[in-house]
Amino acid sequence: MDRAALASAALAASLVSIPLASAQPYALSAIVVRGDIYADWTVATAYGMHANIPVLSLMPNVNEEEILGLLSTLSAEGGRVLIVGDTLAVPLEFEYSLESMGVMVDRLGGPTRAETSVMLATQLWRDCESIVVVEGTRRDLYLQAIILSTQNEAPIVYSSSGLLPSSFWGAMDAGYFSNLNRVLVLSGSLSEEEISQLEARGLEVVALSASGGTLEESSLRAIYRILSSPELYAGLLLGAVGSYLILRRRFRRPLSIPLSFLTPDERKIVKIVIERGEVTQDALPELTGFSKPKVSRLIQELMDRGLLVRERSGKTYTIRLNKVFKAD
Repeated sequence: MDRAALASAALAASLVSIPLASAQPYALSAIVVRGDIYADWTVATAYGMHANIPVLSLMPNVNEEEILGLLSTLSAEGGRVLIVGDTLAVPLEFEYSLESMGVMVDRLGGPTRAETSVMLATQLWRDCESIVVVEGTRRDLYLQAIILSTQNEAPIVYSSSGLLPSSFWGAMDAGYFSNLNRVLVLSGSLSEEEISQLEARGLEVVALSASGGTLEESSLRAIYRILSSPELYAGLLLGAVGSYLILRRRFRRPLSIPLSFLTPDERKIVKIVIERGEVTQDALPELTGFSKPKVSRLIQELMDRGLLVRERSGKTYTIRLNKVFKAD
């Protein structure tokens, strides 16, 4: 069986029994996704931000009752909940509990995280003109992917070892992405062969590289300005720790920092600031083993992303954690 046939078969298998195949997605009241499966959380959050739908991050055996309580009011309102992830991620028991309360429930979850990303793209982003492609194993790129998704109103699709899922090609052949004209590829997430196949279909492929967590494409540097807003960055981080994400909400309580979203070098800087409460920038090269230019670059990136604040202190700077976050 050739690749086209395999792709079509994969698409058919991935969409079986999914009730979202109408041309216009129905109105959702909320999205539920596992908060500790960052691949699923990322694609769910991207769509939640696009459609202004709250995202609830489920942590089995931790906050199930709280989330069920939040969603229980939807039954009287005819609300509908989308679960993102397969039954190993979000258990069937949770789905049954929602249905027993009279809440309408649908689920999008493929056999792999990459297939799940394609399912969300085909079912919820039919009219998109761009997509964002990121290597599914590169968690350090997930926040960048969300930012690009927000900037371009584009779904996120995961690649695996430089290849797009077979179901993506099946969706293309089936006409799911009739308006698609541009593919944003983060940090070498696609092989040259895949890029050539996309270009052969008349799509513009924009390759974006990342260095130390910062996009080098000059035309997209403004993307990081989004993260200078503590409210929006706090909203993104809340999903990772199992809290409620609502766009443009002002968060008044200090938030925890999910360090797994940072690069190892960024984590080292942030942990030192957390442990000491504050630290001078001049002291960081000795404390971290990094060069002064590297420390300066990392501090600037963490400030741009809303994590750290800096103020002049004599001939140096004092570095502190942004007050919207708490030191655990």
